[in-house]
Amino acid sequence: MRTVLWDKHGEPVLYLTGSGVLYALTNDPLGMLTTPSAGGWRAALDFQSRPKGWYKDGLLYDLEGRLLAFTKGAQAPLELPRAQPLRTPLKPRPAPGLALEGPLPPLPTFRAEWSPHPLPSLFASRE
Repeated sequence: MRTVLWDKHGEPVLYLTGSGVLYALTNDPLGMLTTPSAGGWRAALDFQSRPKGWYKDGLLYDLEGRLLAFTKGAQAPLELPRAQPLRTPLKPRPAPGLALEGPLPPLPTFRAEWSPHPLPSLFASRE
C-alpha cells in the first residue's frame, strides 16, 4: 500500500509505504516512521535517526508542530487545499535500515498553521 502526501499548495510531495518508509516522488527513500506510540503519534526520522517531524491520522507535522503535508481524507485544524493529481509512477527503491539511537524529542504543541520547511528537502537537511 502506498499513501501519497500533499503539501500546502495541494502538490504531491512524498509517499509512504505500508512498512512506514517515506519516499520522494523520485522513488528515493528519505526516511521512515516509527511504530505508533500510545497516543498514535509516529516520529518521522531520516536514515541517520534524526527526528524530522511527527505523523498521525494522515497529517505530517514538523518538529515545531506546524503542518507539512497531508493525505487525502485527512481532517486538519486548518483548511486543506485540493489535492492535485499524481503524475509519477510510484516504484520505491530499496531503503536502508534504521538503527534508532537515543530518545525521541517530546511532542510539540501542534498549531493550525503551515510549516515553512520545504518537502522533501527537509529530510536531506542536517536540522
